[in-house]
Amino acid sequence: MLAVTVAVVLGASPAPLEAQSNRSEDRKTVRQSAALAYKRAEGLIRRQKLEQARATIEKALEKHPDSGVFASGVLTEPYYPHYLLGVIHIELEDYDKAILEFEEEERQGQIQLDTALYETLTLQLAKAKQTDNQSPVIKLTGVEPVETRFDGEREIAEVRFSGVVVDDGGLASLTIHATEINFKQTDDGFRFDETLRLAPLVSDVRVVAVDVAGNRGEQAVAIDLPPLDLGPAAAGVHAILVGVDRYERHEGSRAGDCPQQANTCGDPSSFVCYNLANLSAAANDAQRFHDFLIRRGVPSGNIQLLLSREGQVDATRDNVLAALDNLRDRRGDKIIFFFAGHGVNSRRHKNLMLLSDTRGWECEDTPPEDATDLEASALGVDTVERALMRASFAERYVILDACRSPRLANTRAAGVASSPAGFSSRGVRVVPDAIARDVGGREPVLFYATFDKSVSVEWNKKQAGYFTWYLLQGLRRDLSLWELKSYVQDHVQQRTTEDHGVTQKPHVVLPEELENDYELQKKVSLLGRIDDP
Repeated sequence: MLAVTVAVVLGASPAPLEAQSNRSEDRKTVRQSAALAYKRAEGLIRRQKLEQARATIEKALEKHPDSGVFASGVLTEPYYPHYLLGVIHIELEDYDKAILEFEEEERQGQIQLDTALYETLTLQLAKAKQTDNQSPVIKLTGVEPVETRFDGEREIAEVRFSGVVVDDGGLASLTIHATEINFKQTDDGFRFDETLRLAPLVSDVRVVAVDVAGNRGEQAVAIDLPPLDLGPAAAGVHAILVGVDRYERHEGSRAGDCPQQANTCGDPSSFVCYNLANLSAAANDAQRFHDFLIRRGVPSGNIQLLLSREGQVDATRDNVLAALDNLRDRRGDKIIFFFAGHGVNSRRHKNLMLLSDTRGWECEDTPPEDATDLEASALGVDTVERALMRASFAERYVILDACRSPRLANTRAAGVASSPAGFSSRGVRVVPDAIARDVGGREPVLFYATFDKSVSVEWNKKQAGYFTWYLLQGLRRDLSLWELKSYVQDHVQQRTTEDHGVTQKPHVVLPEELENDYELQKKVSLLGRIDDP
């Protein structure tokens, strides 16, 4: 009477005893029915009626999906339907499905109580995995770049991947660019749809699917990442990018070639032999600049890349001059000339770029009207500027990642005795909007990596020059000229001092038009213009 009273207070109606008894009988009936179907399936398997056996056990699973041992009076009835289905699939040579069923039975944790049967399952599972040698088939239905944006210190590209993996058994894992991907089993396979964040320098990724038997399927995917581009203005940007960090590829530039030339001087004591040591990151910088422009939307046909690397157009003097000469047939808004490598101040050139075939010596008694071996095989900044002035561009940029020191012993050079341990040194000059009054251009903006008679430092950890690294970081941020000069100066000085105890001080020289017009500096950008607020 108390229980009924409580039930009424709670607003619940207790189930009649007859109903409770019926539910108990129903459960018992289901177990008995499932156990009988299990025994029938065992008999059908012995008679090799495999399809009937599979249909029988699948119906039993619909009624009672959980494995275990059923009590029937004083007797017990084993019920391991997934194990039995696995045996059937083994006989039908459908090993992927057999693996799935065996692993499901193992997961439920009941068959382990029957030591002998569990040992049989383990052997059957191993057999299925050894026999299944069919790799999953990856079918990509979409690879869609979503957007590219600047996120803190780096550019991030979002790319959406969608598709299906076909495997008759089960899929254990799916990764794209080493990232685990979620998937869902459907009638046509294992479907996935995921958006990943990638670094824009990644031009291809690898999709890897592994099935339950350990078979591996792979597919490489080329990606056309959307650039943080300049829009229509990108088509008007052209560039010549030169990177030299190997100085032993040509006769005359090898270390052993230099001493043999001492007798070519009228006065042997005037002979100077420079150390053209190899660098570690000059070609990287040119390549980075190239990749940056491509991501900005600059057409690849507008960029001439010359590197001291096998398989690339070699950065020899003749090749660089030919690239400059090619500009005669081009028209555009901006032309960028970038050089990374050794640099030196000679007797007559304040900035000489040393190319991959530059001869590393000179006779200081050479008459002023004649070029020394070094001068004749290197390239002067004035030569580059004159070539750019002859080309039909509204703005001209010369970026020199090479030292501005009077002797090569102090230049960007790995292993030079005068360089502090742990870094190589270099130097840079940037000349946007070069002198072109006849075509309405602005006089030069000179952006130096360091003051005259000083060195610029290579960042070994990044395999880049500190100056070029922070210059590109500033350009990625779409900084105005006003912001860019402060950004590069501050970061380069701070980082080189922290890393090496040597302070590299970038230096900017502005034309009169810009020097005192701070508002104009805030509107001008090296690769575009900042919109008015």
